[in-house]
Amino acid sequence: ALGTMFGYFFSSSRVHSLEETVNCDKEKFIHFYGLMLANGVFFAPSQFEAGFISSSHNNETLEETAVALRVAFASIGS
Repeated sequence: ALGTMFGYFFSSSRVHSLEETVNCDKEKFIHFYGLMLANGVFFAPSQFEAGFISSSHNNETLEETAVALRVAFASIGS
């Protein structure tokens, strides 16, 4: 099912449990977070917090976020 809540981790494998977060690249998360913030997108500052998309996010906001995501991923090499 698809929903409006999301979270993200930087890992070479899928993360299914709290224990698996130990292997995630926290430095990459911090770098990504900073890049997104510098591009005007504020995500939760901890990889253990959820993000939400709501009705206040219109197509323009989502496209601006997509552009910032492409820039950030290109910068960190993911």
